[in-house]
Amino acid sequence: ACGAAAFMQDSTNFKNHNRYSSSTRRLFLKQWSCVAVVSSFLLLGSAEAFAFQKQVDSAVAPPTNPALVAYKPLSVSVNDINNNINDVQVPVACWFPASKEESLEKSATYKHRISIRRIGQLLVGWDFIPEFLSKQYDLSPTSDFVKDGEDVQNLPKNLPLVLLAHGYLGSRFDLSHLAERLSQELQCVCIAPEYPESLAASFDRMEGLDRSLITTQVLDEILPRVNPTACGSVGHSLGCGTVLQTGDKKWVRVCIAGFPRAETATRVENILFVTSTQDGLMARFGKDGIPIPSDYARLSQEKTFGISENEFR
Repeated sequence: ACGAAAFMQDSTNFKNHNRYSSSTRRLFLKQWSCVAVVSSFLLLGSAEAFAFQKQVDSAVAPPTNPALVAYKPLSVSVNDINNNINDVQVPVACWFPASKEESLEKSATYKHRISIRRIGQLLVGWDFIPEFLSKQYDLSPTSDFVKDGEDVQNLPKNLPLVLLAHGYLGSRFDLSHLAERLSQELQCVCIAPEYPESLAASFDRMEGLDRSLITTQVLDEILPRVNPTACGSVGHSLGCGTVLQTGDKKWVRVCIAGFPRAETATRVENILFVTSTQDGLMARFGKDGIPIPSDYARLSQEKTFGISENEFR
């Protein structure tokens, strides 16, 4: 059922496996070759993407004259009469190719928030931490070609749409670097909703307000505005479950550092799994009816990143 799979090849003799695994994951997500893998898979929708990736011996160079990408913060009203959910405003980060007619000069800024209260609630069940301890941050995009598109009235139509799903205690900006490149290189419209497990805590958690409801109503709002030519999704960690349960057989899915349930993995097609062999999740593959394709691509840290294992000692 898996269209393809890519795994980081880690040496087994590192002194600090946990430190190496988390460092590798962060590096891998930021490298050009990761963008090449994800982009080509979303574009081709099958293991053919690796025919391209296997020709890449080092990080893919950035474009010399990149087109502009617009970033526009959106808000979608989520409602559910059965659970008394009324007009919950869910933030959605949105990236899309800027039109040549748009004069965008101001650099984009990501308005990020970290709620200490939400972290306490999710990790240890504490509800007494005051909300005023939350911190606001202005984050800069990874790429210089991302411009402020808040004043752009209409989203572009007839382009591919990519849903980005963050993980547990993540944020809608966790996969922003991928969104920027997908919008610039593949001309995609990328959307990243905030989910209840986000550390931003832009809305209160409540019964029935879950990832499924948010994703469904965000897509109900965005799909008619975009009229996409194709749909794909990228999930990180907990977000992998979100993307596996979203869309139909035409959707293409990328799961980063996440593990699917057996019944989901064998039911859904066109999936690219990206994980580290030292992640711990790697051991779950091959068990419980979740197969590893025989032709999966194994990427070494030295070839992919240009670094040696000594840098992690």
